[in-house]
Amino acid sequence: MRHAVAGPWRAEDLDQKGDDPKGRTDGCAARSQTGQGEWAPSEGVLMTVEVTSYDHDTDRRDHYEKPHGYAAAGIPVYLLIDRESDTLLVHSEPDKGRYRQQHSYDHGDAVTLPHPVSITLGTEELKDYVRRPAAPTTTRTAASNASSLRTARHWS
Repeated sequence: MRHAVAGPWRAEDLDQKGDDPKGRTDGCAARSQTGQGEWAPSEGVLMTVEVTSYDHDTDRRDHYEKPHGYAAAGIPVYLLIDRESDTLLVHSEPDKGRYRQQHSYDHGDAVTLPHPVSITLGTEELKDYVRRPAAPTTTRTAASNASSLRTARHWS
């Protein structure tokens, strides 16, 4: 997969950022690309796609840095699949380093991506990849059970 050169990185930064997976798109749709290895210029990129990770800096990176970088690079659509909030965020209409439009959808909704992508995504299967909070577990020992029983008898 090729990765568009966008975000807070410039083409001349490839030597420093080329091996950094945090500076890469998770996916993109493009008309045609050629570039340096797996890197390519952003011209011709129709859409970038990011899926939130469980890293400590994913919110800053995927919600702030990357949309600004992609908009500044003129990429028409940025799709963020947010596994923490069970949403898809569609950013479009880049203008002066930011996206003028942002629409949020729940996982399971049909999501129509704006021009120039112009397709509708079924997102029901994304529900299978969302982090669910762990069920609370209670570990009780014989001693804590006995203590609870004494307390209950004391108050009855």
